[in-house]
Amino acid sequence: ALFKKNDEHAIQGFSHIVLGEIYENQNNFLYAMEAYKKAEGIYNHIFKDIDGADISYLYKNFAILGEKLKDDFITQTYFQLLLKHFGRDHFRTQEVVDYLESKKRQVPWSKL
Repeated sequence: ALFKKNDEHAIQGFSHIVLGEIYENQNNFLYAMEAYKKAEGIYNHIFKDIDGADISYLYKNFAILGEKLKDDFITQTYFQLLLKHFGRDHFRTQEVVDYLESKKRQVPWSKL
């Protein structure tokens, strides 16, 4: 409710991530996606560079949510963003790899 384009703060974005996780835990994946998209919009508006723990956390959540939705486009898009901005050795990238492997899914390495 406090989000205003002229007075944004990263904590607002993280609040939407937490809300998305709550929805995700309730298996309400579409509401989770909406909350994550709001977080992404806030971060895109206030940060010039894509780095930091909040953004890597958001990309990880998006990639895993994509798998839960059986939407390879979402999974691939946010996995590739993790790789591009944070690298293969980043622990959030590894969390996505571990999740995909636990679901017997092929890890999308093709664009490395």
